[in-house]
Amino acid sequence: MGRMAPRSMLSAVAGLLLSAAALADTGGVWRNRSPLNLARQEVGAARIGGFVYVVGGLVTTPSFQATPTVERYDIAGDAWTFVAPLPAPRDHLGLCAVGGMLYAIGGFAGDFAARSEVWRYDPTANAWTPRAALPSARGGHWAVAHQSKIYVFGGIDAAGAVRRTTFVYDTQIDLWSQGADMPTAREHLMAEVVGNFVHVVGGRAGAATGAHERYDPVNNVWQNLPPMPTPRSAAATAFYNGQLVVMGGEVPMLFAKNEVYDPVSNLWRTQEPMPVPRHGVAAVALDTGIFVPAGGIIQGLMPTAHADEFRPQPADVSSYCFCQAATPCNNGWDDAGCRNSTGAGAELTAIGVADVAADSLELVASALPPGTTVLFFQGTTQVNGGAGLPFQDGLRCASGIVTRIGMHAAPTGTTSYPRPSDAPVSVRGAVPAGATRMYQVWYRNLAGPCGTGSNLTSALQVVW
Repeated sequence: MGRMAPRSMLSAVAGLLLSAAALADTGGVWRNRSPLNLARQEVGAARIGGFVYVVGGLVTTPSFQATPTVERYDIAGDAWTFVAPLPAPRDHLGLCAVGGMLYAIGGFAGDFAARSEVWRYDPTANAWTPRAALPSARGGHWAVAHQSKIYVFGGIDAAGAVRRTTFVYDTQIDLWSQGADMPTAREHLMAEVVGNFVHVVGGRAGAATGAHERYDPVNNVWQNLPPMPTPRSAAATAFYNGQLVVMGGEVPMLFAKNEVYDPVSNLWRTQEPMPVPRHGVAAVALDTGIFVPAGGIIQGLMPTAHADEFRPQPADVSSYCFCQAATPCNNGWDDAGCRNSTGAGAELTAIGVADVAADSLELVASALPPGTTVLFFQGTTQVNGGAGLPFQDGLRCASGIVTRIGMHAAPTGTTSYPRPSDAPVSVRGAVPAGATRMYQVWYRNLAGPCGTGSNLTSALQVVW
């Protein structure tokens, strides 16, 4: 997995905004997916079965304007197809899926004047039909589906005012009502259903906010929760594997930031930043991770067709031993292992589930010299309190009782364990349930900066 820049450079300003409630932790893996046919930003996206639909947005051709086009992504086939367009161009719309149907709600028509129209898409008929309009026009709002109802939060009204309204749409009777107002007025906000609640985060009313408020649809009440560590707006968000994930966004800058909220611990932590930072971007939970299509690649404008997938690092896995001190030959690297011949430090992250009874943990080593051979190994203790000690061109971070997990080649600079023919990590490491183990990767690097011929990644601690 390549990097655009060190994590410390990508989010130096944003990193200063981390609250005391946030847990410092990095990880997860980004993988490219097929690009859209049409570059766009300020889109809506939702999943129905084996497909993801990306609807509307702003495009640059033939000029910067709203588009009615809809693309369908085949998850298994990693391929895009155009389907029936919206009845009219829209950007900054609300979009969600209920009962196998898409609902496109409000938005702008390229002029930043809010609209109230609502349309429903039937994938079987490949057609859009009108439904009851919003009680008041909105753009830059957010829509989520919970059971048979749709909840629409905030946004900008037809007069250009930022609102804190909650509209409720009953899809079964085609009727709108109004719920309790959000505590914080905002537009370009994000929201996700988490269990029986809706979590609304970020957005802006001039300046960006980190506000994190939870709505109870049954009792129609709001509760304040720990704010998102990095205030931002127009980000991508999804609920995956028990975690609320917020990626990218803008104001006062374009963010690569990727922050994760755990509703059980009530804490935020950071994970691997976006390799292609974007705003006005969508996110949809898949079975394997979070699919992130489209978006703008500079603050304000510049739509992209880029699409990728983020696989979060589990909550019981934590990264440690970055090459920030005691480097072997001044080859320090702030957010991974020590610098190698690629000019960056190699990193070890993880995806899957660390559970001895149902082990799907995958260890992923990235930013390696292409073509190198690597050794995944396990230890029972951290070295030097987690800071590590110099060894060859890197820092040795996992020690105690050491077990060789497996060796693999990294032809493109990224490799992982296990592969389909390998035993699970816990089996190879003979890990008992409840144990804590450390993991690291040693790799050959003949052209490394210190000249010793090998180096090491950063390390992981896993609570099994």
